[in-house]
This record gives sequence, C-alpha cells and structure tokens, in this order.
Amino acid sequence: LTLYQASYEYLHYCFHVPNNRWFEGMRWFMFLNEHHIQHHQRPNKNLNIVLPLADFLLRTRVKPNEPLKALLKW
Repeated sequence: LTLYQASYEYLHYCFHVPNNRWFEGMRWFMFLNEHHIQHHQRPNKNLNIVLPLADFLLRTRVKPNEPLKALLKW
C-alpha cells in the first residue's frame, strides 16, 4: 500500500511538472499521462493513474477523445 501511494504521488507530480525525465518518453508513461489527462476532462472517470486496470474493471475508464500531443503543453 505504501509503494502504491508513493508511486501515485511521484507519477502525479511528473504528469503535472514535466522535466524531460528519462522515462517521460516511454510508452507506459505516455499512456498513464493520457489516462490522467482524461481524468481532468472527466473528473468521475479514469480515477486510478497507477493501475488503470481498476478503472477498466470498475467501468470508470474512458478512452481519449483527442490526440495526446494536442493535450500536452510541453
């Protein structure tokens, strides 16, 4: 549980404060970032940024409606 919370806090920080970290261009990070961006567009959806499988199982996952590059400001 502690590892999950630490992962959540760090990933959430990285999503909101991009800094060209070595992993920011990796597909898994871009997927999670896009998942999180959709949460900001629809606050009752895509609630889990560390384990999006939970959103799929709980039917709170939505797919992006815009390309990732159009949403990112960096």
